[in-house]
Amino acid sequence: MHKTIQDIGISTVYRMFDNGIAPKGFLMTEHGFITRNALHFFSDLLKPNQPYRVEEGRAFFIMKGCVRCFINLQEFCLKERTVVIVKPGSIFELIEKHPGTQAQAFTLKDIQQDLPIDDSMVFLLEEEEWRLACEHFDLIYHTAEQAPTQYKAIMHLCSSFLILLYQTRIAQMKQNENGASRNEYTFHRFLDLVKKHGDKEHNIAFYADKLCVTPNHLGAVIRKTSGLTVMQWIYRHIIQQAKYMLRYTGLPVWDIAERLHFSNSSFFCKFFKKETGLTPKQYRERP
Repeated sequence: MHKTIQDIGISTVYRMFDNGIAPKGFLMTEHGFITRNALHFFSDLLKPNQPYRVEEGRAFFIMKGCVRCFINLQEFCLKERTVVIVKPGSIFELIEKHPGTQAQAFTLKDIQQDLPIDDSMVFLLEEEEWRLACEHFDLIYHTAEQAPTQYKAIMHLCSSFLILLYQTRIAQMKQNENGASRNEYTFHRFLDLVKKHGDKEHNIAFYADKLCVTPNHLGAVIRKTSGLTVMQWIYRHIIQQAKYMLRYTGLPVWDIAERLHFSNSSFFCKFFKKETGLTPKQYRERP
C-alpha cells in the first residue's frame, strides 16, 4: 500500500517519544510544543531533499549555524539571528544543515490562522531586535514550563510575538523608498498563482495576464526580487508536485505526467531528470 502525503504535526511529534514523555528541553502538551533544541529532536524525522507539509503554524529561531531549505517553493539560507514564521499547511524541504546548527521553535494548534502574516516570513534581526525576540521566546518557554495548563496565556504570548514581527516587516517596507515593496507584493501574488495553477499552467503569459502586466515586466520584477526567472519558479513547483506524487501515491509515471500537463511521459521524464539528476523511477525507489 502506498503512503499518503506525509504531514508533520503535533501528533507526529507525540509518536517520536516513548510513552509520550518528552526529553529535557522539549515541552509538549496536547496543544503544541516548544523546544530549545529543535534541529536535534527533528533530525531523525526530516530527511534532506524530501518535502513535508506542516499541519500547524510554527516559529523557528536560528541560534547558531546555518540551514538551507525550501519554504513554500522559496529557497532560504537561515543563519544566526534569523526568525522564521510559517503558517499552517506550508511546505518545508530541508536541503542541508551545517554541523553545530542550533534552533529553538514553538508550535501551537490554535494560533489564529487569520493573523496578518504571509505563508512564510523570514526576519534577519539586528542585535537589539534579536535580544528582544529571544527574551520573548524565554518568556513563552518559562510560562509553559511553570504552568503548562495555562494554554490561553501561552497562546496569547505567541500571538503577540507574531504580530510584533509582522509590524516590524511593515515598518521595513514603509522605509523602503525604491519601489521594492511593490515588487515584493507582485512577487508574492505571483507565487500564490503558481501554487494554485502551476500544475496546469506553464506559460509566463498566463501569470502576466492574471497580474495585469506584460510578460517582460513580470519577468523583470520576478528576477529582480528573487534572483530567479518566472520559469524557474514554475519548474520548481512542477518538481515539488511530481515528488509528492512519486513518493506518496501509486500513480504511474504517465498519469503523473498527464496531471502536470506534459504532452507525454517521455518529456516529463527528461524534464524531471534534468531538474533533479534522477529519473522518476529512481526517485520513487530511493530510500
